[in-house]
Amino acid sequence: KQKEEKKGKFIEPEEFIPERHKPEKKAWQEFPSIISTAEDKHIRQPEIVVWIGMLQKKKKLPKDMLIRFKTVGITYDTKEASITSIFSNDIQIFADVIENSDNSRKLQIKIADEVKNCESCASAVGNLASDIAISGGINGKNIDKGNKLLKNKKKYAEFEYYFSINDAFKNWISSINSESNLRKAVDDWHKIGFSLAYKVGERIYRESSPEEFRGRTVKINNKKNEKKLFFCCAPEAYRRFKFKILSIYGEQNYERG
Repeated sequence: KQKEEKKGKFIEPEEFIPERHKPEKKAWQEFPSIISTAEDKHIRQPEIVVWIGMLQKKKKLPKDMLIRFKTVGITYDTKEASITSIFSNDIQIFADVIENSDNSRKLQIKIADEVKNCESCASAVGNLASDIAISGGINGKNIDKGNKLLKNKKKYAEFEYYFSINDAFKNWISSINSESNLRKAVDDWHKIGFSLAYKVGERIYRESSPEEFRGRTVKINNKKNEKKLFFCCAPEAYRRFKFKILSIYGEQNYERG
């Protein structure tokens, strides 16, 4: 601790705690952490990224140089006493995307925005799977068991979505540099991203059972925590899913889906 002489107060030292990585999370999902897009002094970039950005700004690296970042993590047992597995993932980014400049900043923010869009799509896919499951009566009388089953349905659907877009999104990020037509690059990804999300959602919908198509009325809590009757069925869940991804990627991509 440091002491402030004039006011006589103690100043807590600045402390940074590494975030624990999740095995199911891909390196590109960590882009906003690897290449920080937030003007926040409490968010600290990896020093290797800062160093590469400095070299690039001083023109010490070719701007068309692809740099591979590899993330490594470990998982512990339930008591966190021993290591159960080691996992890793990687991402390739052009050197000029890392540079600390206004132009590179635009690229970083746009890539981070598309990462968030993917997360929104994953949530939409997961909600579709859980809503269809509710339509068929998965939560039944045993609410606790039902909630666990719904969480598993949602988690598995999200995993399937991320698996389907992983290679495509990694390739897209590694194609972006300062000479890219950013608007065209984003539009190209929106076409791909919409198509992949749509296909995953369509498959989940087409595998619905007759009971899930027929649907049922359930009680849910509204924002005021009041019990309200709500009718849910697979077609309605699918309609909400399509509306969500259309709001993310735009209606112009619907026919391409």
